[in-house]
Amino acid sequence: LYQSLGSNEPTIRRASNGISAADKLQMAPSIHSSGATAQVEQTFKQWVSGGAKGRSDLWKAWHQIDYNGNGRVSLAEIDKWVVENFVQVNNKPALMRAYKASSAGEKDGFVHKHEFPVLLRNVVYFSKLWSVFGDIDEDKDRRLTFDEFNNGLGKIGLGGWGKDARMIFDQLDTNKGGIILFDEFCKWVASVQCPVDSKVYDPMAMQPPQHKQTLQQAPHPTLVQTFHGGHQQPLGGGPRGPGGFGQDRLRLGSSTSKAPPSAMAKLNGASLGVVRLDYDYPPAPGDIDHPSSFGYDVFYRVVPGLTFEMCQSGRMTPAVQNNFVEAIKWMESKGVSGITGDCGFMMYFQQLARRHTHKPVFMSALAQLPAVTCAYAYNEHVAIFTANGKSLAPMRNLIKDECGIDPDEKRYIFVGCEDVPGFEAVARGEKVDVARVTPGIVAKARQVVRENPQVRAILMECTELPPYSDAVRQATGLPVFDAITACDFFVCGFKDNARFGVNNWQRKWDGVQDEYHFGQNLDGKA
Repeated sequence: LYQSLGSNEPTIRRASNGISAADKLQMAPSIHSSGATAQVEQTFKQWVSGGAKGRSDLWKAWHQIDYNGNGRVSLAEIDKWVVENFVQVNNKPALMRAYKASSAGEKDGFVHKHEFPVLLRNVVYFSKLWSVFGDIDEDKDRRLTFDEFNNGLGKIGLGGWGKDARMIFDQLDTNKGGIILFDEFCKWVASVQCPVDSKVYDPMAMQPPQHKQTLQQAPHPTLVQTFHGGHQQPLGGGPRGPGGFGQDRLRLGSSTSKAPPSAMAKLNGASLGVVRLDYDYPPAPGDIDHPSSFGYDVFYRVVPGLTFEMCQSGRMTPAVQNNFVEAIKWMESKGVSGITGDCGFMMYFQQLARRHTHKPVFMSALAQLPAVTCAYAYNEHVAIFTANGKSLAPMRNLIKDECGIDPDEKRYIFVGCEDVPGFEAVARGEKVDVARVTPGIVAKARQVVRENPQVRAILMECTELPPYSDAVRQATGLPVFDAITACDFFVCGFKDNARFGVNNWQRKWDGVQDEYHFGQNLDGKA
């Protein structure tokens, strides 16, 4: 969709009041660069203008971004280059979509040298859209509710739609999730207007220079480092001398490796906060709602009114949202090391939670997916087991935003467990017979691995799947990640490592979980 962007002119211009809703859907929103984005766009246009200096600067930029000289760049290389040189367009969701759009025609998933001008265009394109989307997104949760959409139409020159606004909103909401995601917003804008002049960004600009003098004007990437503001300094020397950065690290290390005084008060042990649905069920050992699933203190707090259906829709009523915020603040007051939830669909509310705490928030086992992905080659697969394969589909754009990966890539294989005998108890809210369900989960895992021999890891997305992780590990010999390993990963970052380094600075856990009853802790008392 985004690789065939049209001209800078909207395909259909705005009409007067009284036009049909269908025509309004085709009206072009007003997408303009902010001052910062406009400056970046002007720089990129100068690079591909065809002039000698612009051509030299274009190749110089390519050598910087392709610092290993292999003729292609990954998302990580693009991100690094933008952070170091063009922080004005350092918007992760926009960069990821620019990368995906620019590499769509490549089997290896990288952006190749001849596609660099296309990448520059897409960085500007998606940065403009992200800026406009952010202006409309009043609560900054990366989703547009109807009220935000309706209130924001005037900001993009499309006010006065009246009752037609709901009809238009529903048509833009292509996955019928009741909200407009950034992807859906982008597709709408791309269908009616291209906010950049695509003709300027000609891939032919990356043809090899014709004169040696032009090549000499582009320093080799290993010879210089570019700092913010464009200042360059040779990597081999400078004010610090050769190897100066390494010497600084040694000095820092020697000043921070001292053990704290023995009289210093010990810090509290690491602990976990779990936000619970307003839904009581008998959890099995290994379930996130079973305290014995963890080797550290766990604090639970129910959010009154927060149902599974509400989580699945990604929308809370104002009253429930207040209860959710209270739960986050309560956990903050308990000094927990990290916050998770007992339903993977709470990933919809991660942005809301983060606005009220600086502790790590990981509402889904999918928070581990970026790390698991980078551990394997592009053609190796990860199987993602979920309670119901179809119910997870509307979350795919959210996963793209929150995790920075594209779940629609063929490397991810989604596996629904709704047909496993006995697992239907999860949907009914009944006690699950783990002994009965285990053979079915194991059989499904073996089948997935047999049919997809490139599977290298399994991730259990549902919070009620961890009780079967060990059995799947034994049966397949593969690493299995789940909601418990996600919690362990973040909490372990706060724990004293007794094997080396400074020791005895943290209070030890007594090994006993406090007794918990559903609905406890709602009075705000300890």
